[in-house]
Amino acid sequence: MPKGSWGKKGENATAFKHGMSNSPEYQAWNHMMLRCYNEWHPAYKNYGGRGIKVHPEWHDFKKFYEYIGPRPSRTHSLERINNSKEYEPGNVTWDTAYVQQNNNRNVVMVDYLGTPVSLTVAIRAEGDKVKYTTARHRLNKGWSLMDAITIPAGTSINKPPEPDLGYSRGQYPL
Repeated sequence: MPKGSWGKKGENATAFKHGMSNSPEYQAWNHMMLRCYNEWHPAYKNYGGRGIKVHPEWHDFKKFYEYIGPRPSRTHSLERINNSKEYEPGNVTWDTAYVQQNNNRNVVMVDYLGTPVSLTVAIRAEGDKVKYTTARHRLNKGWSLMDAITIPAGTSINKPPEPDLGYSRGQYPL
């Protein structure tokens, strides 16, 4: 199959009859098809290579568009709700990058105030006091979630408090 093509010879030849070939919806559909069916696509190994397919009716852009509708804004892109399922009705929506970053196979889920959320969501809820990598490193070292996401970087909870010697630094007893 030539690079840039997703279907059998002639299968996508009717794709331009809808007048939307330059639309973001068509581009999202085309990229979805490429990820799932073009072995040369850089993301194929994470989609088609894992057996992720597109619902047969959605091989026709018009049918796909009838289901998904227009993209709500420039910040939205195509999202599979359950990443282990195919691109199919009930499992595809438009979402923002913020929502999508919490829906992938590598996301770290934590119990934040009794609710399972991604580590990113917990960090944002606490005011972005630390970077994601800092919080993840701290959790791997055994820190509690709240300490890991609220104690500013450069602070160590493992460092023992300085003893009260009765004088301040730089002053020495006589």
